[in-house]
Amino acid sequence: LLVPFNAQLRALLFKEARMFLRDTTQSLQLVLLLMLTFIYLYNFRALRGGFSLPPEGMSWWQAVLALANMSFGACVVSAISARFVFPSVSLEGRAYTLLRATPLSQEQFLRHKFHIWLIPMCIMSVILFVSGTWAIFATPETVIVSAVLAVALTIGTTGLAVGIGAVYAKFDWESPAQVNASFGSLVYMLLSLALVAVTMLPSMPIFILTSVPTLAAQMDRHEYTLVVLCSLFLVFYVNYAVCRHALNAGAQHLKEMEN
Repeated sequence: LLVPFNAQLRALLFKEARMFLRDTTQSLQLVLLLMLTFIYLYNFRALRGGFSLPPEGMSWWQAVLALANMSFGACVVSAISARFVFPSVSLEGRAYTLLRATPLSQEQFLRHKFHIWLIPMCIMSVILFVSGTWAIFATPETVIVSAVLAVALTIGTTGLAVGIGAVYAKFDWESPAQVNASFGSLVYMLLSLALVAVTMLPSMPIFILTSVPTLAAQMDRHEYTLVVLCSLFLVFYVNYAVCRHALNAGAQHLKEMEN
């Protein structure tokens, strides 16, 4: 009643939560990463008040800071995904054979993994992105856009982490540290950084228009809306496409491992 998901997703959710809570190493590392993130936000705030610029120049500087906050925050989210989401498939270990005895296909298994990790990663990334934009006293429009882009980036990075984690799945590990230090983890970090770089391109017009009121005032309302909606569509489409292809590649690799 408390978790209104289907039975398979609910069972995997509870199992994943128990595995995470039992491993004190993961909890401590998560706390450490969050503490470092708060230190980053505190130092990032100083950039907003360290310059005496005219209003027009300050608006452009605020747009630069909003883009920097998005890129830095995306790297933090990618690092957290590399530590917790990427090894989630391999951490099934030898119990993966028990999962294959259930009426659960590889596609359903990876899709459930993605949905389980998507919600906590979305909450974390939205808080991180919004806190960064608040720290630089950004406009309300920029804060809202940052939250929307955080959801889009989380879809891409989480799906990429689950998919690449399945492609480089290693179920015969002796220590969980072997999974985090594997070649697949490096591949995921490189691909996630490439995804962040590609996502930044259509995000630039959004932050510029929402941070520089004089530039937005020179545009027609329909043009302004069209540019923002097209940029948001591109951001979501790129991350959704990456997520979908990564999950399909991961499911295909798991099938090849069994054959």
